[in-house]
Amino acid sequence: MLYVKDKPWAGVGRTHERPATNLSEILEGAGLDYQTAYLPMKTDQHETVNNWHAIFRQDTGDVLAAVNKPKIKMVQNQEMFGAVLPLIGNYLETIASGSFDNGLYSYGTFKINEPYKLIEDEIDHYVLLVNDRRNPDGKVTVLNTPFRIACSNMLSSIINNASAKFRIRCTDDDIANESIARFIQESVIGSKKGLEESAQVLLDKKYTQANLDKVMDELFPYIQSSGDSSHERANATMSHRRATFLNLCMGAEDLQNYKGTQYQIYSALTDFTQHYYMSGDKGIDLDARMRSVPGITTDGMVSKFMKIAPRLVA
Repeated sequence: MLYVKDKPWAGVGRTHERPATNLSEILEGAGLDYQTAYLPMKTDQHETVNNWHAIFRQDTGDVLAAVNKPKIKMVQNQEMFGAVLPLIGNYLETIASGSFDNGLYSYGTFKINEPYKLIEDEIDHYVLLVNDRRNPDGKVTVLNTPFRIACSNMLSSIINNASAKFRIRCTDDDIANESIARFIQESVIGSKKGLEESAQVLLDKKYTQANLDKVMDELFPYIQSSGDSSHERANATMSHRRATFLNLCMGAEDLQNYKGTQYQIYSALTDFTQHYYMSGDKGIDLDARMRSVPGITTDGMVSKFMKIAPRLVA
């Protein structure tokens, strides 16, 4: 990982004193100088196994993934940043680049130079590029990831439009990259609009104590049992999780302006799911936390709340 100035929560990587402004700087120090390739998979009895291919690193020979696709089009690290390069400096600022899962995923994180307000919250907005080699179709994923500055919570879960997540093709055609760059810039505008609309809906909806009790029972359910010691331990753990959510997340000072609204519940849930863990091991598992980015994996608790929220009528 290559990061700019402040060491990130992961505690790994190499620092860069100023934002990277060109491709070589983005790749420098992040270990992104490797190439990937693929070979048809076979067995002792079969020269090929349907359309299965093994994706591997050419420098180490490590197999990264097995994919079932008739056609493979790899995106190399040197190719994935073409569409954002026209935006760097005047619209985007490079924050980090790197890889995880032994190079299965590579990424670039870019901050929008224009922060904005969501209701009363200061928002920093990032564009995240992810090259997932399990899907070798010549494209990379672009994610719009807005953050509440107050508590570093990602709010991506409530952007209900295509601007939140989409795939772009990678090309060395400068004219095509200029066009894709404009599309990325427009996606930020659409993402911001979707965020504002969804947040306002949640802000306008009040909740009662009965509503909150229903949310707690849905998201932090107790096991109904009698006398089973393992169930008692599980319920004690769940009771601790409930208390953490209610006292530390719902009760956070920066959410008291939204008290009594579904936006308070949503923001508290993003805080809980992104900052609190059942065990210390999960909290420091770098690969697991990298995969928890909204858009890459689904946040079960937040998704469940968004499904039941329309039924919570105060």
